[in-house]
Amino acid sequence: MMPSAVKITKELFLSPDFQALSYGTRMLYVAMLAECDSAGVCTFDIDAANDYDFSYNAMKANRKALKDAGFVECVGASEFLMLRQGEGKAVTLPADFLLSDSFVKLKSSDQLIYLALWMESNDRVALFGKAATEKYGFNYMTIQTHIETIRQAKLLRCKDIEEYRLMPVEGLEVIS
Repeated sequence: MMPSAVKITKELFLSPDFQALSYGTRMLYVAMLAECDSAGVCTFDIDAANDYDFSYNAMKANRKALKDAGFVECVGASEFLMLRQGEGKAVTLPADFLLSDSFVKLKSSDQLIYLALWMESNDRVALFGKAATEKYGFNYMTIQTHIETIRQAKLLRCKDIEEYRLMPVEGLEVIS
């Protein structure tokens, strides 16, 4: 049974080990968190992968990368124990939002930037300039392309070049 919300910590997002993973691998980890039970065990098979728009091969490669990096431990054929979730400031996302058309249709790099914007937000306004971009391991030269894609998905509005108003998501919460 999928939880109603997924907690993603800023500590995890900023960890060098997490940033060393590919965008797709990081988003698979977030998707796997959404599929966890209360004991932290996740069943993530081809059906779950399809729900999050991962191909079978991408799912297998990214699961292996997560296992090799120590983020998950295999406890069954398609069952994984989630490790290293971090503490501190976090964004709690409604699990159904992660499956929404507007979010799933974004590329994994756009999804990660969207989550980072929430990590940096204060009352749904995120100041996300060069320092914040580099802190999260994104390329500042291409960030505006990603922001535009997120804006077109109607998930944020741009106030100016580095200030973004995030559109409300029912159930989403930033915890300090």
